[in-house]
Amino acid sequence: MSEIKLNSTKKYTVSKDLYMQFMEPLGKTDGSVEAAWNFELDDWREDVIEATKKLAPSLIRYGGIFSAYYKWKEGIGPRDKREPMYNLEWGGLESNVVGTAEFVDFCRRVGAEPFINVNFESEGREHWKNPNFGKKGRNGTAEEAAEWVAFCNDPDNKLRNSLGHDPFNVKLWQIGNETTYIDDGFTPEECAKHTLDFAKKMKAADPSIKLMGWGDRKGVLKHVMEAAGEYLDYVDYHYLFCCELDRSNCPVLGSNYRNDAATTWDFFMNAYKYNEKKIARIREEVKGYDIDVAYCESHFGLKSNFRGEALTTFASAAGNARICNLYENNGDIIKIANNSDFCGNNWLVNSIMVPMPNAYPYPQRFAYLMPVAIISMLFSNNMGDWHIDCEADSALDIAASRTDDGKYYIHTVNTSFDKSITCDLTVDGKKITRGKMLLIDDDPLIELDDYSHDGMQIKEIEFEGSVTIPKASVCVICFDN
Repeated sequence: MSEIKLNSTKKYTVSKDLYMQFMEPLGKTDGSVEAAWNFELDDWREDVIEATKKLAPSLIRYGGIFSAYYKWKEGIGPRDKREPMYNLEWGGLESNVVGTAEFVDFCRRVGAEPFINVNFESEGREHWKNPNFGKKGRNGTAEEAAEWVAFCNDPDNKLRNSLGHDPFNVKLWQIGNETTYIDDGFTPEECAKHTLDFAKKMKAADPSIKLMGWGDRKGVLKHVMEAAGEYLDYVDYHYLFCCELDRSNCPVLGSNYRNDAATTWDFFMNAYKYNEKKIARIREEVKGYDIDVAYCESHFGLKSNFRGEALTTFASAAGNARICNLYENNGDIIKIANNSDFCGNNWLVNSIMVPMPNAYPYPQRFAYLMPVAIISMLFSNNMGDWHIDCEADSALDIAASRTDDGKYYIHTVNTSFDKSITCDLTVDGKKITRGKMLLIDDDPLIELDDYSHDGMQIKEIEFEGSVTIPKASVCVICFDN
């Protein structure tokens, strides 16, 4: 008989924003925002709204790479008067039908807080500032960012009031997205200098907002914090884990994952190690700074970074569960995180797939949650306010939390492909004899697709005495103490 030992001492708060999402118009690459809009009804697709309500993210970010050439004033006013723009990174035209008001409306309808990534001088990249075709001058200045803050939050803003909108009250804003990832952008010193300029002007527009700066790539954080740290609440890092794979000999690329379920399972069970290394580096970099860490973009980077049919399997869901636990177990520094993109009709790193077409004369096809989203939904809807320490069998990957009123939640992955584990549960040495388990224990290779996405069901199982965690499974163990 194994044992899961919990210590009731509260270690740190578990942020609800560890399961955030981000919305980015992705042009021809992935329909995403445009695919989620119903142009006939001039409104969001109701099936996308309903799927997002199930996922229940606490926070949705608007921006990403797109923010580096987005001009926010092109996305306000009557939708039929907005000019389209060329999506410089992802290709194709964006209608600008979704702008500030539409994004905030989406967030409010699904119960999420809006979070905006501003145009940070096009990240210093000339080909985004001044493209060789179309309109010149796509870079966004600190003054424009401050105007956007005022447009959203100032009760007396004349422009917003003239359009008939109440204040949007957007409280979290990001300065820069992957600013120093590519050598043709800002240097660390330039990034720090511009971050300070943006932060001062945005805070002057609304002193109550929270600001996030960019800190990824070695040496950047030191410059940013020394220049603008007093204005920043978060620093952002990104990571496409498993990009380091040897693509000539990978067991899950293409259809290889179907060859051997055990090999595929083991691959996903070990994927967290890539991210573990990155977090260890981040810990060293933020040491000594009063700053929280955000992981605003992170997901599996399999074939072409954004595909990889193995991501439709339960094995991938379980791999993502380990990464969710990794973030929670490092929740003393990580306060905002995700491990997927948000929605679209092509990339398999999305949380929500938006099949096209979805209306007559074709068979009706509705937006649905991908495996990674099913895990996010399971964990985020069943978690406590405080992280606590735990010990368990080495085959169990665990993150544990509790509420002030004595409810306990153990996010659990049985990493063993062929061995169930029976455990006693104890809190401070006291045995727990009753509770329930919210369990997914499907075939590791069960897949979701546009037509048969009814797998990966969450079962609710009551237990008395010990609890048995099935082989190759993900569950939340819940009980009152």
